[in-house]
Amino acid sequence: MAEEDDVREMDALHKDASAPQVETFDAMQRLRLESEKRLRTGAVGEVSGSLWTQGKLWGWAKKLAVVEGRWLNLYSKPEDIPLHSTFLQLDVAGCEATLVSATKYGRDHCFEVIIANPRAVHAFAADSIPEAEQWIAKLKAIKVEEKMPEGFVGNLTPPQEQALAALKAKLGADATGDADLLRFLRASSFNPETANTLFVENLIWRKSFGVEKMTVNYVARELRVQKLRLLPTLDKRGRPIVVLRPAKHIPSESSPLEVCKCLTYLMETAIKRMGAGVEAVTAIVDLQGMHPRNVDFRVPKLILETLQQRYPERIALTLVVNAPWFFRFVWATVRRFFGPELLQKVHILGADMSTLQAFVPAESLLKDHGGVIDYDPDEFIAERAAAEGVVGASEAGFSPQEGGIDQSLLATLRELPAAEAREGATRVGYMSKIGGVVKNWKRRFFVLSSSGLLYYYKDEKSDAPQGVIMLERSTVGEETLGKSHAFSVITPLRTYVFACENDADLAEWRKAVTDVCASL
Repeated sequence: MAEEDDVREMDALHKDASAPQVETFDAMQRLRLESEKRLRTGAVGEVSGSLWTQGKLWGWAKKLAVVEGRWLNLYSKPEDIPLHSTFLQLDVAGCEATLVSATKYGRDHCFEVIIANPRAVHAFAADSIPEAEQWIAKLKAIKVEEKMPEGFVGNLTPPQEQALAALKAKLGADATGDADLLRFLRASSFNPETANTLFVENLIWRKSFGVEKMTVNYVARELRVQKLRLLPTLDKRGRPIVVLRPAKHIPSESSPLEVCKCLTYLMETAIKRMGAGVEAVTAIVDLQGMHPRNVDFRVPKLILETLQQRYPERIALTLVVNAPWFFRFVWATVRRFFGPELLQKVHILGADMSTLQAFVPAESLLKDHGGVIDYDPDEFIAERAAAEGVVGASEAGFSPQEGGIDQSLLATLRELPAAEAREGATRVGYMSKIGGVVKNWKRRFFVLSSSGLLYYYKDEKSDAPQGVIMLERSTVGEETLGKSHAFSVITPLRTYVFACENDADLAEWRKAVTDVCASL
C-alpha cells in the first residue's frame, strides 16, 4: 500500500507538548497544499452547493461546499475561496455516508459522513431529503486511489527496472520474488551491488541464526514478559501490529540475544500473516512506566540493526506513546541508530491515546491504548504452538544446537567480559575507533580472536563488549580519514577506521587482522 497514505494531518492530532517531536514527511499535508494552490489559482473544483454544519461552540451554520479531488472544503462565503479561508476541510476519499433521523441532531435532512483519515464522524444537513441523498451519492463516489508508490511492484522507473534485473542476475538461483528483492533495492537506493551484499548477508544470517527452525518454544519466556507483542489485529492499511514495552526489559534478567530472538520470531510470524499488497508492520512503542534502570542501549541498537539489515523496508510506521520526562535525553542517543528512511517513519504522539486512532482503529488497539483488546500471552503461545505442531511451549532457552546458531554469531550477542575474551586471543590492545553514526573518535580496548571476531570494550576491565566486528569476507584497507597511524577494515556492510598508538602498533595490528581475515 502507498506509504504516503499513512501520513496524517498532524495538526489534527492532540500531541503531548512536553514530548520531543520528530520531523516527519506528511504526504497528506502535501496533497492539501497542492489543493490550496489550485484553489488560489482559480481551479476551485466543483462548487456543489451549500451544506449546513454544526460547530462545537455554536449552532448550525450554512457553508459553501466545494469538492476538490478527494477533499470536501467548506467556506463561510464565496469571497473566501481565492484566499482559501476554509471553515472546514475533510479528506472524504473512501468515506461512508448515510441519512440519519431528525431527532439525532435536532434538524431535518441530516446525514452523517464517516471519514477514514483520521476516522471521525461529521454531521451535515441539506435543504431537502433529495439534496441530502445527492450529497451522499456524490461523496461515496470519491474513491481511494490505490496506486503503488514509485519503487514498488507495478510502478518502477526504467533505471529501477534495470537495477532489479541486475540484482536478479547477480543472485541467480537465490533470487526470490520481485517484491522481496525490491525491498532490498529500496533500502540500498537501488544500487544492485549494495542490495546484493545486503541480500546475501541476510541469507547467511537466516541460516546461522536458525530462523527457519524457530518455534514459539524458544521465545516463550520473553513473550510472557510482554516486552514484545504481536496483536491479532491489523492497522488501517491492513498491516500487522507489533507492540514494544521497554519498561518490561530488565537488563540483569534478559540479554540482548533473547530480545533479538523474540523480535525475529514475531517478525517472521507477522510476515506470514500479511495479506496481498502488504509488506510491512506498524510498531507501537509504549514507554509507559519506563525508568532509567530499563535503559540498555545495546537493545535498541540491536533491534534497529536487525530491522534495518535483516528486515529492510518491513517497518511502515513507528508510533511512540507515553514518553516520560527523560525520554528526550534517551532519544538524543537512540535516534542516531536510525537510518534516515526509518527515522522519517517515527511519530512521537505523546500521552493522548486518541492520536493512535489516526493510524489504528480502536477495535485493533489494546485497552491500555484506548482500544478493546485484552492480550493474553499464554493464549498467543498456545495458538502458535498448535499452528507449529509444538507440544507445549517450554520455558527452555534457545540454544545454539537447537536453533543452528553459528557460535561466532552467538558470541557477538552474548555478554563476554574482556578478561574472558582475551584468553587465547590473537592480539589485544587499545586503538581509537570512529563511530558509525556519531562521527567522533573514541579510545577502546580491542580483542582479536582467531575465529574472526574483533571485540571492542570501553576498557580492559569491562564486563561486556560495546560491539563486535565480524571479519569474515573482510579485507584491510588504506583509508585513514586523515588520522595518524590509522588503517581500515572493509566488511561486506561497512568500512571501519582505526587509529593506533604508534607506527609499531599500526604494523602489528594490520598484520594480525590481515592474517585472521585470510584464514577465514
